[in-house]
Amino acid sequence: MKWSTNTMHLDYNEEEDILTVRPVETFKGPETEIQSKENTDSVISRVGTTLKGCLAFLPSHYINARATRHYRNTLPDNPIALVGDSFFKKMIGNFLLSFADSKRPMKIFTNEEEALQWLKDQISERDSSTDMGKISP
Repeated sequence: MKWSTNTMHLDYNEEEDILTVRPVETFKGPETEIQSKENTDSVISRVGTTLKGCLAFLPSHYINARATRHYRNTLPDNPIALVGDSFFKKMIGNFLLSFADSKRPMKIFTNEEEALQWLKDQISERDSSTDMGKISP
């Protein structure tokens, strides 16, 4: 399922329960809290609560702290693989993420295939740890 908002293109893979988010090329930012609420409402109304992970491409525009906080507080604590367009963004971003107090696994990559593989590994790991607590009939 594919759709767009004013700031992002979204593609939901129903088989894997992974949402891919790409910035709209013509949007130059800054992204506001109002826009982030519109984006999360759009995702929740279309995907619901089945989402297991997100592959998100970092935009070149600024996202203010309130918008970022809204994304963090509204979406489930599922893994997020971020793809940046430079080694510098990856290095600084992962450094900053190391200080974040979050239950959500997050990591920044410069390669989409590596990011997607890490995301799938995180989902598989979560699924297997959830299954370990279930009692078989």
